[in-house]
Amino acid sequence: MSDTQRIVVGLSGGVDSAAAAWLLVEAGHEVAGVFIRRDGSSDVSEHEHAARRVAQFLEVPFHAVDASGDFETLIGYFCSEYLRGRTPNPCVLCNAQIKFKRLLERADALGFDRVSTGHYVRSTFAGGRWCLRRGVDATKDQSYYLSALSQTHLARAVFPLGDRTKEDVRALAREAGLPAAERDESQDVCFVPGGDYARLVRAREGDRVRAGEIVTTAGEVVGRHDGIIGFTIGQRRGVGVAMGEPVYVVDVDAETNRVTVGT
Repeated sequence: MSDTQRIVVGLSGGVDSAAAAWLLVEAGHEVAGVFIRRDGSSDVSEHEHAARRVAQFLEVPFHAVDASGDFETLIGYFCSEYLRGRTPNPCVLCNAQIKFKRLLERADALGFDRVSTGHYVRSTFAGGRWCLRRGVDATKDQSYYLSALSQTHLARAVFPLGDRTKEDVRALAREAGLPAAERDESQDVCFVPGGDYARLVRAREGDRVRAGEIVTTAGEVVGRHDGIIGFTIGQRRGVGVAMGEPVYVVDVDAETNRVTVGT
């Protein structure tokens, strides 16, 4: 990256994106903050308020981008995958198809060079192509979540936190006095507060959720379920059957509406 560039930073309202923006400002880059809205409500969310406070603290322009249509499509995909007996990771698609797409669009509209986020990853250019690499903090590495980024994305992306640990970033934010320094981080999918995925699917697709059988790998019926959306291959807790030894979900079949368990 050259000495000074114009960089759009995705501000989520959390400490990581705030620290990334602060590092870029401190390095002398021209920064603009962008918050990506998940719904079309006219109400300003707590996260957007927090992101705006960070931008005001850093004295950089702030933009809110409405991506509610994109998220509606993503949520539809999320629900349909559960109904097919699969467990999706919407964050992988969101980063490639929504977050970085929207950030690059805003960067182009503003005439900015690069985009940046607070992800704990690194990128390098080798062998004629950009490579996404793990962050140095193994407990926070987020390369999997950005694994669908294209060469176009990576060529213009900056990841200031890739060489830092979460502990260092939190300390940096406190020392800098960033408004987001003490904000807790969420481990939930952003559009599923509390992590109750099945409840979301039922609310949107309840007429397609059907009760069915729980069977062993030998085909013996050992219980019933109230919807395959509540099961994930590899799951042990909450399976709902007692067989005298630990059992795991080994198959979820949407066609037969059966959940198979085994040891």
